[in-house]
Amino acid sequence: MKFKMSPNSLFAILLRSPWWISFALVGLFSLAAAAVLPREYLFAGILGTFPFFAVGCVAAWRQWRAPSAARMA
Repeated sequence: MKFKMSPNSLFAILLRSPWWISFALVGLFSLAAAAVLPREYLFAGILGTFPFFAVGCVAAWRQWRAPSAARMA
């Protein structure tokens, strides 16, 4: 069985985007969860942003290790 991410999925797009976009989504969704959910479900709502946090960490790691434009020239 081959596991391959669709190139147009949300997480594939976020992996190709700047790292801060994923972290901005984490903040946005966390604020939305705090505004909409009752207090007893707030932790579960914020925990739902973990995949975006993980994708942001992977994107940051890849972008940090990628050669800069100056090194490519």
